Amino acid sequence: MADIRIKVGAALDRSTLSAFESIVGAAKRARAGISQSERQGQQEAKTIAREQERTARSAARAAEREARSAAHAKAQAEREAGREIEREAKRLARERENIERNAHRAAVREAKQAADEQKRIARTLNDEHNRIAKGRADFRDRAGAAAGRLAYRGVRAAGRAAVGMVGDLARGAGVNFSLGSLAEKNVDLETKATQLSNQAYQEGPGAQGKRQDPTEITRKVREVANATAIDAGDAMEALQAFVGKTGDLQTGQASLLELSKLSKATGTNLADMADAAGDVSNNLGDIPNKGEVISQVMRQIAAQGKVGAVEIKDLANQMAKVASAANQFEGDPSKSIATFGALAQYSRQKGGSASATQAATSTMSFMGTFSKGARLAAFDKYGVSTEGAGRKVRDPIEIILAALNATKGSNIDRKMGEMFMDTRARAVTRPFEGTFKAAYEKAQGTEQQRLEEATKAVREEFNKLRDATMSNKELEDSFAAAMATSGSQAQLFNNQLQELTAELQSQLYPALKDLAPLFISAATSLADFITQITGKDPRKQAEAQRADALNFGSASTTEKALKTGQISQADLDQNKEAEKKLEEIQKQKQANVAKVTAQQNSGLNLAVSGALKAFGTTEGQQEFDRSRQQRIETAQGEAADAAKHLKDLKEQNKKLSDAVQGGALKVIIVSGDVKPKAPPQETQ
Repeated sequence: MADIRIKVGAALDRSTLSAFESIVGAAKRARAGISQSERQGQQEAKTIAREQERTARSAARAAEREARSAAHAKAQAEREAGREIEREAKRLARERENIERNAHRAAVREAKQAADEQKRIARTLNDEHNRIAKGRADFRDRAGAAAGRLAYRGVRAAGRAAVGMVGDLARGAGVNFSLGSLAEKNVDLETKATQLSNQAYQEGPGAQGKRQDPTEITRKVREVANATAIDAGDAMEALQAFVGKTGDLQTGQASLLELSKLSKATGTNLADMADAAGDVSNNLGDIPNKGEVISQVMRQIAAQGKVGAVEIKDLANQMAKVASAANQFEGDPSKSIATFGALAQYSRQKGGSASATQAATSTMSFMGTFSKGARLAAFDKYGVSTEGAGRKVRDPIEIILAALNATKGSNIDRKMGEMFMDTRARAVTRPFEGTFKAAYEKAQGTEQQRLEEATKAVREEFNKLRDATMSNKELEDSFAAAMATSGSQAQLFNNQLQELTAELQSQLYPALKDLAPLFISAATSLADFITQITGKDPRKQAEAQRADALNFGSASTTEKALKTGQISQADLDQNKEAEKKLEEIQKQKQANVAKVTAQQNSGLNLAVSGALKAFGTTEGQQEFDRSRQQRIETAQGEAADAAKHLKDLKEQNKKLSDAVQGGALKVIIVSGDVKPKAPPQETQ
């Protein structure tokens, strides 16, 4: 079949093309307009974004300035608070010094007055003896004695000048030449030792059930004082401070020497050091070699003070706060105390605490965090465990490290603030937050590697402070330097003088009983002299008052009653009261006879009588012996009078009683009768 071919022709109408060209042009123009509008919108959007960015930066800078200003104001306030606390502490210290200085001056004045009084009495005795001996010594002896006295005074004046120069130098170094002051210190030492013995004694088994000898306590305290060149009174006060906190005298004595050396080496008040050691002891419990453990802990606290920001002399009186954590956290209590000592140092050094007091308070706030339900919930939220071995709180540094790791290195401040919300508790954690953040940002590697590097940095920094301790060499070197000072040497000399004074006191005080008659004799002579001047004899006045007491309930009452056949109840009661009083007086008088006899026949009086005879003053000896015998006879006479009056009154009262019982005497109640008065008091 043949192919069929069809041809088609076409022609384009130009008018149709023209119509589409206008539509295409409009579309192009519309597209150009849209593009221009888009460019303008993009430009405006960029302008708005830049403006918003500038506004945000400005707001951020303003917020940063406000934050810096607030931080500066807070730091300034804390510094001012710290300065105020230091000023107050200095003021209190000055007041304490003034009080002690005034007390010392008052004691010196009283001692001087007592010495002056003794000198005055001695002069009175001497004048009396001179009066008796006047005219008996010949002129040659008196002239020789006068020449001797002049020569002695000249030599004594020269010696006094030389000794005075040495004394001034010694006093300037702190040497105390006042025997009165040293004797007072010894009495105070003995009193405190007795108080300590009583305070530490607890009836029952064990060491505390055995009463400690006060003399032995004093001896051990003196040994420590001499070994460390401190005042024995200060050492005794330190021991009292320790026992007052613990009740444990044995441990206090065992640790006193080391505490004294540490106090001397660090310049810390020994009483504060011992008080702090008492807080440590209370939180250690019953452990072997407790004294050594306490000394080791106190060395650590001292070494931490040298490395950190709070010296032990400032932290010592805050130790109760620091040591209270020992039994709340897992592990060895002594290590827990060292841990919290280090935390207090960091709180003061980098955490914003303005003083040792604030630093110690911060550690207590940190402890309190783990007893608050809301805070424990926050720890659970971040997966941080706070419970340690034995159902105690976990090691504090481990809790801090776990919390820091839980932040994953981001938003550390906010996340730690949720777990440790208390401001003072954050003063403990904040130093570690800064170390952790800096180490994390510097570290390279995965997130876990960076966290491990940051944890290592915090642990190394903390261990350096917690494990710091004073070596034996460091302690001995510092102690030796302190012992070499002139003040320490002067104190050693003071201690020797004080011990010498104690020996003199032990020999002198028993003899004071024998000296009493001489003072009584001098006082009697003075009373006679006053009587001659004033015409008033106090002894006669006393005898009159004594007679009133003895004559109370006289025979006239009995005679009147028997004559009238009646007596008032008040009169009967008065006579009975008088009889009781006279019985007391009679017993006193009888005891006084033995007392006066012993006084007047004492060894010292017999020695004085013999001395007067040996020096040729026979008249003086006779007068002295007559005076002694007269006092004995007076006491015997008073006792006899009292016995006679008592016998008479008993007979009167028996007559009245027999008459009442036999019906011969009627007892009447007079209207207005009151309880009878007591008989007049006897004046001796």
